[in-house]
Amino acid sequence: MAGLPFKPLQLYFAYGSNLLEEEFRRTAPGAAVYTRAFLPKYRLAFTKHSITWQADAATIIPDDLGVVWGLVYRIGNQDLESLRKREGGYRECEITVHPDSAAPIKTLTFIAEEMCPKRCGPSVKYLEIIIQGAAEKKLPEAYCAYLRDLLMGINKPSVPTEPPA
Repeated sequence: MAGLPFKPLQLYFAYGSNLLEEEFRRTAPGAAVYTRAFLPKYRLAFTKHSITWQADAATIIPDDLGVVWGLVYRIGNQDLESLRKREGGYRECEITVHPDSAAPIKTLTFIAEEMCPKRCGPSVKYLEIIIQGAAEKKLPEAYCAYLRDLLMGINKPSVPTEPPA
């Protein structure tokens, strides 16, 4: 026998809305949490238009000074196929992430293929889901604060153009 025709389990790095357990379970109900980890020399960006969110969804882009925190899951073939269907407009890639105080590991993730021509940016609700997922997964507080700052950038109160009467 030459071996199995498939990998029974695959490691997957979640960094956007899939950080939130409830959100991820809709696509990959059989996934198991493996570890939290970071991806050096990348940063979070919102460039891929999402019909689901009616705004731009998260991706990761190279950045020598950046770091993206996320969660590594173990997923089986059925969940991986569901994830592939859900992540249309993203390409599947192998990356190396760094778990807390452990050796680097290879995982797969999805990276956006195209830029949104309108550059809509993320919606408030979408960012709130990412922030909630980051807190739920106990990502480092500095990273959670960074995500909250992104939300504050969207939620900035408008500056009045005229002084109050």
